[in-house]
Amino acid sequence: MTVKTILSDFMQTEPQPGAADQKVQQQIRAEIEDLMIKLNRCFVEVILPSVFETERDLHQAGYWNHLNIGQSTSLSSGKPNIREVTLYFFPERLSMETDHQRLIDSAYRAVFTPTRDMRKIDFSIHFSKKIPQLSAGEQSVHRVETIHTAQVDRFLERFVKGAVDAYASDRMFR
Repeated sequence: MTVKTILSDFMQTEPQPGAADQKVQQQIRAEIEDLMIKLNRCFVEVILPSVFETERDLHQAGYWNHLNIGQSTSLSSGKPNIREVTLYFFPERLSMETDHQRLIDSAYRAVFTPTRDMRKIDFSIHFSKKIPQLSAGEQSVHRVETIHTAQVDRFLERFVKGAVDAYASDRMFR
């Protein structure tokens, strides 16, 4: 028996992927697409308006901030979908001549990211230095359907207050 005959026998006896497998794959793609659309809608209609308002307030008060919006492309339609929003904030009034990368590295971050199953969004706060009394309540996970503007506003308010407190605490210990 040669390798060629073994392979041809295998090809004849092995079940070929049929229409049932393709139907399941299409159904899974459609479910993923629906989840991506729900996530994108939540980011665009609920989260981003609150983040833009907070960013505008910080800018008007003279504080440094930076907004990063991560996007992905839909596989079926090619439309861009938002997959992550990060708001950087440094609670010291600085001139823009300061090194941008140094500010990013030392900034406090509020991050909105979907979970792996894309059914929930993770709200997390990251401080550049860990301060024990402020580390509690840094992360919360919410179902996409239950997220509302007041909830995002409370989270951003807690983020800004926590960053200001962390910055003041860090300066006191120097």
